[in-house]
Amino acid sequence: MSKRGRKLTLTSDKIDRIVEIVERGNFRYVVQQRLGISPRTFSSWVERGKKERLKVEDGEQDPTVFTELVTRLEEAEAKVHQRLLQDVIEAEDPKCKMWFLERRWNKLYSRNPNAVIDDETGETIKRDMVAQLAEKLAQFVEDD
Repeated sequence: MSKRGRKLTLTSDKIDRIVEIVERGNFRYVVQQRLGISPRTFSSWVERGKKERLKVEDGEQDPTVFTELVTRLEEAEAKVHQRLLQDVIEAEDPKCKMWFLERRWNKLYSRNPNAVIDDETGETIKRDMVAQLAEKLAQFVEDD
């Protein structure tokens, strides 16, 4: 008896196209738009790949198309990150170097002492906003 369900649309060819788009410096949402993949589907593929990769590392299962996606996606993102970062470091424009210093060592080089750089996203967060969010969270926790 065969399994029922939808046909798997994630293939090695599709992963190649995903990696190609990401290596050009695009974000994951661009991949989704370009290839017509819903955000929910893409997210579930990635989450499944992460879970299955842990099982592969523990020797509980063989690699799958989902583990291939996660591994190659992360490698592509790291590759483009490294390439672009090197471009900034090697740039002749001192503004590029200052931008890097402000982002990498925010506490030492930031022009805005009230800013915090999110290590995950690289986005600037104002400390006042962080304090406000912490206060709201504390109120929420106290109310429970």
